[in-house]
Amino acid sequence: MSKIIYTLTSFMFIIFLSACSSLNAGVTQAKSSNQKSFAAEDVYIIFALRAEELRDNQAALKFFDILYKKSGKKEYLYKALAHQIVLKQYQQVLQRISKVSTDSSDDLKLTRLKAIALYQLKKYKLALKYFEIIYGKTYDEKILDKISVLLFVNFHQQEEAIAKLETHSRMRGCSEIICKRLISFYASANDIDGILSTYLRMYAKNKDELVAKKILQIYAYQKEYQPMIAFLEKYEIEPETLLEIYGVTKEYAKAYKLAAKLYKSSGNINYLGQSAVFEYESTSKKNDTKVLQSVVQKLETVVEKTKNPLYENYFGYVLIDHEIDVKKGMAYIQNALQAKPDSGYYLDSLAWGYYKLHQCEKAKKIMDRVVTLEGGNDPEVINHVQIIDKCLNLKKVKN
Repeated sequence: MSKIIYTLTSFMFIIFLSACSSLNAGVTQAKSSNQKSFAAEDVYIIFALRAEELRDNQAALKFFDILYKKSGKKEYLYKALAHQIVLKQYQQVLQRISKVSTDSSDDLKLTRLKAIALYQLKKYKLALKYFEIIYGKTYDEKILDKISVLLFVNFHQQEEAIAKLETHSRMRGCSEIICKRLISFYASANDIDGILSTYLRMYAKNKDELVAKKILQIYAYQKEYQPMIAFLEKYEIEPETLLEIYGVTKEYAKAYKLAAKLYKSSGNINYLGQSAVFEYESTSKKNDTKVLQSVVQKLETVVEKTKNPLYENYFGYVLIDHEIDVKKGMAYIQNALQAKPDSGYYLDSLAWGYYKLHQCEKAKKIMDRVVTLEGGNDPEVINHVQIIDKCLNLKKVKN
């Protein structure tokens, strides 16, 4: 309904404007694009803009054609040509441009419209030529994006396409358009390092959380833990992930400090447990009284509040290994085994408790089972097996 009313109103205004034009014979040459070239120019502009609002490209084209013919202003020509492109009148666009200018490269707006029309007509070589002219004068990233796609997809010049984008990125910054295009090209080429490098530039500029996750996924996939640590430390993000990577890479001193910091800021008892474990693992003086006192105090608090079998086993083993309270340690380990009765690690701790109590036969029986379970080839397990076997052999000699 609104379009019918608009069309009827347009027809009435055209009649009115025709009458006005007869009263104002001739067109006054405007001194600038801001000056009216003829009396009804503003009215035609209103109708052209209204046609655009209604997405009536055919009507908008007619109004801008009238405006251009009556005023000679090129901005109306550009608009008319743009609507012709939307209407897929590509050949007509090229014909009009050739009539207006013998060398459209002097007018970048005409050059752009010409390049688009040529591209739509699949005249890619000529389109590329004009896009490159525009980019050479403007460094327009949207134009470069079109150039790179032409090179990569249509001319199969993948390296050249990437090189152009990389050059622009290094000299003028890696905007979202350029970086995303680079990532898509590197993905097509299965170039993980290229993707990572581009994501790092994107994150440095925008600090996007999703980009950070992509970076961490790539580092994890490649098992490049040190660069991952450097990235996380530099931007002070994802502390939980950083703590986990510290553990994987055995950077226990850093892990201890970070876990203690996270516990202080959050009050999460789990971080207290991790700080105790990493404190113990980070020291070379594991028999140091102060260290053991600190670790035992923390772990006792954690196991009483959480009943977590991981911490129960770890706490029990510390109590056993340092002979602080072997029976108490074994009790914690037995609690842990109720949750995971087939855990080779927990059973190893229990066997070690029997060894400390000089019950080597019981320890041996448990260790025979441990070596068949996951973790049975762990160096510490193998060491315990050897020590317990030695204990049995000594008993046999004595007997």
